[in-house]
Amino acid sequence: MIRLPWTMETGPHLVLDVTSQCNISCRGCYKQKSGSWRPLADIEQDLDTALRQRRVQTVSLAGAEPTLHPHLPAIVTLVHRRGLRGSLITNGVRLNDNLLAA
Repeated sequence: MIRLPWTMETGPHLVLDVTSQCNISCRGCYKQKSGSWRPLADIEQDLDTALRQRRVQTVSLAGAEPTLHPHLPAIVTLVHRRGLRGSLITNGVRLNDNLLAA
């Protein structure tokens, strides 16, 4: 059982930044944007490290705009294969039937 207050060791949620790219410019955005995304191997390593260090149950895929990552479907698969529930923090601009199906 996870009890409040959560700590780094017991917090059940992980926010994983997968890219620093974005396709819009919000006036209030605090993210440092660049043209890069994180390699799939690094993301997988971060997931495994988090699972070794705490009782992660859910993962939010974030960044500046995670739908710009070219391997987003593979990242979602990595999350699900570990028995975790995932969510996507997105501006929604790139969401379409093809991406959602993938």
